[in-house]
Amino acid sequence: MKRVSETELQLAVAIPPPLPKMTRREKLLRWAELIRTADHALRLYHNLEYTPREVLHVAEVRGTSCAFNLAASDPVFIQEGLTTPTIGGVMGFMELTQAQLHEFSCDCGGYISNSEMADRIAGLA
Repeated sequence: MKRVSETELQLAVAIPPPLPKMTRREKLLRWAELIRTADHALRLYHNLEYTPREVLHVAEVRGTSCAFNLAASDPVFIQEGLTTPTIGGVMGFMELTQAQLHEFSCDCGGYISNSEMADRIAGLA
């Protein structure tokens, strides 16, 4: 029986290189498309720009009808590393500031549709 070194084994087994991570722009555009194609109106949040960061990081979104849950439930985003299903977890994954959260998830000026929310997120990209 021939002994095979670890180096020989690695050379013999073709391991594909890791896929490149999605860019911020790619993540935001995918999220916008998830929102645009959602089959129900998504819940909006108020005053996210004033909510303490520690609260955002424990604000669970699983089971809610909101844009943050769409992102946290997306298999592609989960594979990319979105493992914390909170507003803060999505915020960090998407590389958004609290002011940017307010830009797309607030209805200060009146009701906004999923399409308008998606446009606002795409604009952040």
